Amino acid sequence: MLRLTIGLLVATAALYGLSHIVAKQFGDQVVGRFLEHGAESRHYTADSLAAWVSGNERDARGYVIPVLFPIDLAFMASLAALLATASLGVASLSGRFAGIAWLFAVIPATYLAADLMEDVLLAVFLLSPARITSGVVEGAHVMTTLKIWTVGASILQIVGLAIVAAVWRR
Repeated sequence: MLRLTIGLLVATAALYGLSHIVAKQFGDQVVGRFLEHGAESRHYTADSLAAWVSGNERDARGYVIPVLFPIDLAFMASLAALLATASLGVASLSGRFAGIAWLFAVIPATYLAADLMEDVLLAVFLLSPARITSGVVEGAHVMTTLKIWTVGASILQIVGLAIVAAVWRR
């Protein structure tokens, strides 16, 4: 399990780096992933997004392909697998979770679902600005928030399981 976790860590880091290298072709806002990261990711509006897409059609298309799909898709799968594998590996150290260990993959799986849904919504916006509405933008904001919270919760889960494993060794 340790080798798999290390392999996933390396793959996740490499994909993160690759996404920045590729995004540089499409402008600073795409490099910063302004729709997905930071405070701006939860404050854009339907009007501001439609204006950006209309004024930056090439960058918007590049944001979708290749930045979101396939690079971010591979990144999110790798990160979710890393978080789940680390959780399961650390949970197994205490010997206390044999029958329910699979539950520790739920939060990383929720992260994957939220990130995928966010990327699908963003792809629709970026490729079809006529479909941008305030309601659907709010849905994207919810997915972005859920994505961020579930990554944090997954990391806290790993730390918590490590503490349990240190206190209750077999």
